[in-house]
Amino acid sequence: MLAASAVYTARCSLNKSPAWTETLKFHTGYAESEIMECSKLLALHHSRCGESRLRVVYKKYSKVENGGVLLLFHQPSLS
Repeated sequence: MLAASAVYTARCSLNKSPAWTETLKFHTGYAESEIMECSKLLALHHSRCGESRLRVVYKKYSKVENGGVLLLFHQPSLS
């Protein structure tokens, strides 16, 4: 469920439409409604990562040499 929710959250962050397809449902075994709460928690934790005690991880993945991936999806919008 966590992996499916992470995929869903990423697709929402990238504004993919639809966020959850029949193919994803088939391969994961989860309907969109079943992963929504987990996805919201993932998005919440992601939005607060800069405030965490583990700031070293935040700083590392905010750097350009590491792709700046944390800066790409700071505020995912979930359906």
